[in-house]
Amino acid sequence: MLRIWLLSISFILLMVQPIHAQQLLPQLAPDMHLGNITCGNSNCHAASQPWVNSAVLQNEYTYFLANDPHAKSYQTLEGKKAQDIAAKLKIGDPRKASICLDCHANNVPESKQAKTFNIADGVSCESCHGPSSRWLGQHVSLANFHSENITAGMYPTEDPSARAELCASCHIGNEKKFINHELYGAGHPRTPFELNAYSQSYAHFITNEKYARRKFVMQESQAWALGQVVTLRKQMQGIADPARFVGSLTPELAYFDCYSCHRNISGGSLKGYQHLTVPVPQINSVNAIMTGILFESIDPPSAATLMKQFKVLQDAPLQSYIATHLAAKNVLVTLSPLEKKVAQKDFVIKDLPALTQLIAKKISQLDEITPTLGEQTYFALFSQVRTIEKLGSLSPGQVVQMQKQLTLLRQIIDEKNFNEDQFRRTLQQLVK
Repeated sequence: MLRIWLLSISFILLMVQPIHAQQLLPQLAPDMHLGNITCGNSNCHAASQPWVNSAVLQNEYTYFLANDPHAKSYQTLEGKKAQDIAAKLKIGDPRKASICLDCHANNVPESKQAKTFNIADGVSCESCHGPSSRWLGQHVSLANFHSENITAGMYPTEDPSARAELCASCHIGNEKKFINHELYGAGHPRTPFELNAYSQSYAHFITNEKYARRKFVMQESQAWALGQVVTLRKQMQGIADPARFVGSLTPELAYFDCYSCHRNISGGSLKGYQHLTVPVPQINSVNAIMTGILFESIDPPSAATLMKQFKVLQDAPLQSYIATHLAAKNVLVTLSPLEKKVAQKDFVIKDLPALTQLIAKKISQLDEITPTLGEQTYFALFSQVRTIEKLGSLSPGQVVQMQKQLTLLRQIIDEKNFNEDQFRRTLQQLVK
C-alpha cells in the first residue's frame, strides 16, 4: 500500500510541481555561509542513530561524514598525490589554490564566510544545500514549508534539473571551473560521473512517505536521463567556449576521449584497454551516444539530428577552430528544447523495459565499446532496473534476472583489464 501511495504522490507531484526557476549555484549565491557546525550537532542532523517517528532521519550529517567521499574532499588536498600534482602545476599549496578548492571545498569569498565557517569542511552541507544564513532559523523552527526555505536561499537538490546543474558544475565543469588536460597530465584522476547512480550510492536520506509529503520525489530514470543531457550540454558549452580553446585547431584536450591517444591509463580500473582503431583523436562521444539513445525512445527525429551534428563536431577539429566552435553551437541548439522535454518527462511503467532493451541493444551493436562507454552503459541500466523494480514494470523473476546481468556488467567494468567481448555478450543476454 505504501509503495502504491508513493507512486501516486510522485506522479501527481511530477505533473503539477513546476521545475524551480533557475537558481544561483550555492557557491555563487550572495548569502553568508555558516559552515557545517550549524548542521552537525546532535539536536540537528548529527544524531548517532535515526530518530524514531521523525519526519527526517536526523543522522544525515553523521552518515555523510562516515560514508560520503565528499566529506573527505578537502583532506585529499593534504595528501602526497595532491602535493605532487600541485608541484607539477607550480600552484603552491593545493589547500590554498582556487583551482583545487573550487571543487574540493566550499570555496566562497571571505566576505561570505561567517566566523563559524571552515574551509576544511570540504564539500560541505552548504556546498549543496546553499548558504544557510537566511533559511537556517526558519528551517530549525519547523514552522515553514520547504518551498519557503527555497525562497530564502536553500538550493532545491530534490529538483532533477537543479541537482544535475549543481553536480555537473564540478564533475563535468563549467565556465568558472573544470578539470582541464593540464590537470590530468599532472596526475589528477579521471572523473567518471553519472547523476543518478552517484546520487543513490551515497544518499544520506530516504524518499519515504514522509519525504514525499514535503518534497518532490525524483524518479531515478528521469534523473539518469536529465543527467545525460546536462552532461552533454556542459561538454558542448565547453567546446563552444573560446576561453577554453588552447590552439587554433582543437578544443581543450580534456574534451577528447583519453584512449584516443593514451593506450595505458594508470590509476584506475581500466588500465589495460586499447582502442581497436584510432585514426585520429576523437572528441569523447559517450554522453552523446547515451543521449542519442534516450532521444530515440522519446523523439526519434531529434535523435537522428543530434547524432549527425555530433559526427560533424567530431570531424571539425581537423578543419578549424571556427568549424569546431560552430559545430558545438549547432548541437546546443538541438539540445536546448530536448532538455526541457526530458525535464518534464515521466517514465511510465510501459516505457522502462523498452528503454532498457534499447540501451542494451544499441550499445551491444556498436563496432567498439570503450571502457568509459561501458561504465555509462552500466550506470544507465542500473537506473532503469531500479525504477522498473520500484514501479513493478516486470515480474520479480524478470527483475532478478536483470539484476544478475547488471552484477556481471559491474564486475567487468571493475576489472583491471576491460573485456569488451565479455561486456558485449552480457549486454546481449539482456536483450533476449
